[in-house]
Amino acid sequence: TEEKVSMMNPVAAVLTGYTEREAIGRPLDDIFRIVSYVDDLPVPSPVREALTSGEIVSLANHTDLIARDGSRLHIADSAAPIRNAAGAVMGTILVFRDVTREYRQRDELNSTMALLEQLSSSTEIGFFRTDLRTMVTASLLKHPCRFVPREGDECLPPEKWIFPEDLAKIQTQYQDVSAGKRNEISGVLRSNYTGRMQYL
Repeated sequence: TEEKVSMMNPVAAVLTGYTEREAIGRPLDDIFRIVSYVDDLPVPSPVREALTSGEIVSLANHTDLIARDGSRLHIADSAAPIRNAAGAVMGTILVFRDVTREYRQRDELNSTMALLEQLSSSTEIGFFRTDLRTMVTASLLKHPCRFVPREGDECLPPEKWIFPEDLAKIQTQYQDVSAGKRNEISGVLRSNYTGRMQYL
């Protein structure tokens, strides 16, 4: 209830840069320094909020943990109150994890998407994403039907307009990519669609 560290696991020690022995008894704010990833301003302590509200509190997105050596990690965390038998709050448990890689991948994806959107507006190029587990293909663009047949506002799924044998070949290549057997997919997809082609 005094917001001082009373226990710390090895992962928390690695992420903060403080050993459990160094951390125990010290104010949490000394060990767990968090700031906004966007503007570097301090982020309110989720532990303090959990102690005050008695509810589980989660950190907002874009939160950085500043470790002892000054290095920074993007983190996701939550704090939950610990209650005694009578229901009174006796402390909190703080759970956090390193999401730096996930943030970086998200930022890279957003940058790539912005570039693809720009390219698609000035060239006759289509971009699609395929889930290698389900083999479902979807457009990456705001105008998903620009290069494929559609009925009304719906793009036709590949199995409705691509020759089955061609689709099977491409799907096999996708599976090989998923299994790490190849890193490239190429081929010709013939269409057996007999309806009127509509483009945005």
